[in-house]
This record gives sequence, structure tokens and C-alpha cells, in this order.
Amino acid sequence: MINTSIQFKIGNLIIEVQTNDNELLHFIHREYSLISERKKADIVLQIKKTRNVSVWKIKFQNKTNTIRLCRPTMVQYREFLIQGLLAIALLHFSFFLFHASSVLVKNTLHVFLGKSGSGKTTILNSLLKEKDTIVVSNDTLIGQLDENESLCFYGSIFDKEFDIKLKKYRPKKIYLYTLVQSKNNLTSEVKQYQKIELVLLNMYSYMLAAQENVLVNKLRIAYKTKSYLLALGLIKKTQIVQLMFNKRISAHHLPS
Repeated sequence: MINTSIQFKIGNLIIEVQTNDNELLHFIHREYSLISERKKADIVLQIKKTRNVSVWKIKFQNKTNTIRLCRPTMVQYREFLIQGLLAIALLHFSFFLFHASSVLVKNTLHVFLGKSGSGKTTILNSLLKEKDTIVVSNDTLIGQLDENESLCFYGSIFDKEFDIKLKKYRPKKIYLYTLVQSKNNLTSEVKQYQKIELVLLNMYSYMLAAQENVLVNKLRIAYKTKSYLLALGLIKKTQIVQLMFNKRISAHHLPS
């Protein structure tokens, strides 16, 4: 039985969560900007918790996929899993989630891709000391390739360390960085054949984190073509470089 239903927005999409899990509701209330006036949802997550099993249903475009988890960990259940499910659904609407920190400097968006511990937040803290720097995301960047094939980005609802608003950005230039910690601060070109793999791996990072071998393969296969086409669109509209960096990195080390 689903006891409570709440809604929030990502861009112009309305996400509805229906659940009987009070712990999850508390988490969502704390982390999300909720909608007070109920509307028709684009994506519905139904989460039913029993003593030993948690059943997740994701519904959109008249399609339903179900995932059953036996004793999921809190990290899976309250954070990565909900982000992973949203990543799959959002991809259907040409939205994508990157595991990335990002800053806007003079209408140029710098996106730092990488796993936990790769240096995303270290770079962010260094760049924050400079003028004209706006934090767009700390851990998760939401982006969209719209119907006009124009890229826009949103501050992330999942980030907690910084005062980040879910605001829409349309930067003139976009740089995606793969990170390597080093003694020096240098940038170098990424080979063309590596770019598609880099973009896809980061687009899928939340889905893969959510799986933990329980997300059925048909979910990923259904979006394989969609994600590939979206990645190609991103590569055409961004510049992808490798960034070697240390703690003394500043904006003048980045291309403009």
C-alpha cells in the first residue's frame, strides 16, 4: 500500500514519488524542492517497502519497469538508487546526469568529470576563490539537449555542500575535463575515439551505481541507442580535454 505521494521538478519535468517508507520521505523532504500544487507527473516512482524486500516501479510514457531489492543498503536505497532510476527515465526526455562538479566563468561552463576522490571538489574549492565564478554543481550535473539541439544545464538537486539553485544555464562555451592529479596544471587534447566512451561512462555512472547487479539488462538495452545519440550530440557541442592539476589550480589554467 502506497501511503504518501510527493512531487518535485527537474527542468520542466514533474517527478512524483509514491511510497510507504517514512525514512525515504524524510530524505526527499530534506533534499528536494517540493511542488505544493499537484500536477500530472511525467515520471512516477512507486517505492513499496516491506520487512525484507523493497519494490521499485518506474513509470513513464505508459511503460512500467519493476525492480525488487532484498535488504538494500541505505546508500543504495536513499541516494544512488533513486538517482539511477531517474537517470534512466530522464534519458528518455533527452536529459542526462553527469557525475561532475562544474563552474560557470564568464559564460563558459567548465565540467569536471570523475569518480569520487578524483578531485572534483578540490578543483571547485580552488576556483571558488576567484571572481566571477558561479558554482553550477558539486557532484551531479543535470543537462539537456533540447528539441533545437541546444545544450542547457541545471544546478543539481542532489548536491548538499554548496548553496546551489536549480537554475537553467545556457553557456556559450562548454569544456568537459577528464581529471589526472599531477604536480603541474596542464591541459591536453583527448583523442576522438576516447570521447564517446568518456561521455557514455559518465552518463551511465549513476545507472551503474544503482544497479549493483539488480537492475535488469533490458532497461539499459532499451536506452542504448538513445544514450549513444545523445553522447554524439554532446561531443559536437563541447570541447573535451584532459586536465592535469594540483591544489593550486586557478581559472587562468583553464581554456576560455
